[in-house]
Amino acid sequence: MLRMSWLLLLCASLFSSVIAHAGNGSLEKQLRRNYRGSVLTLRQFYDADELHFGSDGRLIGDAKTGSWTVDGQLRVTDIHLQDRRLHIKGKRLRLFFDSASKKLQDVTEIRATDSVSKTQNQFGKGKDEKLARKGNGLNVVLEMSSVPRGMTDIESVMNLVFLSPNDELADFVPVLWKNFVLQYEGRPPRVAPPGNEPVYDVKENVSKPLVDYQPDPEYSEEARRAGYVGDAEFSLVVTPQGNVQDVNIVTPAGFGLDEEGVKVLNLWRFDPARKDGVPVAVQIHVGMSWRLY
Repeated sequence: MLRMSWLLLLCASLFSSVIAHAGNGSLEKQLRRNYRGSVLTLRQFYDADELHFGSDGRLIGDAKTGSWTVDGQLRVTDIHLQDRRLHIKGKRLRLFFDSASKKLQDVTEIRATDSVSKTQNQFGKGKDEKLARKGNGLNVVLEMSSVPRGMTDIESVMNLVFLSPNDELADFVPVLWKNFVLQYEGRPPRVAPPGNEPVYDVKENVSKPLVDYQPDPEYSEEARRAGYVGDAEFSLVVTPQGNVQDVNIVTPAGFGLDEEGVKVLNLWRFDPARKDGVPVAVQIHVGMSWRLY
């Protein structure tokens, strides 16, 4: 009798395992239909080739935060479900601002067969140009608290790590990107609340501030590898003391260069603008270029 009970339990366990495996296989097929070739945006822009997240959406291990244009998105090449783990393989998008179309483009979409255009001319001969254009691989592992029973269970965990269709990208990019992203998506920019002192425009009978100290920006490693040359435009406020604050992107370069531009802009020093001889805060636009020689 005991032997018969043991055999029944064994058969039940094997049957449950077969059913679970079949269920996982069905989910995998649906996952691949839904996500292969699609672009996912990380809620946190981690600079790493391997990312492991717990069931609460928190990163397991360490990874530094990178730039949105090189570490924010991936295109899914494969997705695999293994018990309580979801494995996502993809390629990092390397976004640059195409000066011809005035749009952010993924460098991996530029093919060697493309005719020479203004876009192509933005890329020179970087040391690792082919590698940079191919894109970096990224493997993401998501832990789940239990074996998923359907797509809803999987998507609830994915939405802790990646933006959901209901999320707005402008809410997750750094402050310096927010107004650009809003306008890029055809939405009105956000108006900052007024400060304690007025901020003038140089057209309002205010003299233009003059640069006293102007160090050059560094190249991002990704842009250097691709041989990328780019231009960016920033808005900023020069304080009555000649310091820089409230830097925002007007037209990006992409490829991680914009963050390098902001770093150096915060080091610039000005002879401040004046109104009736008195130093005042003024908002100006500044252009910046990156060239490889």
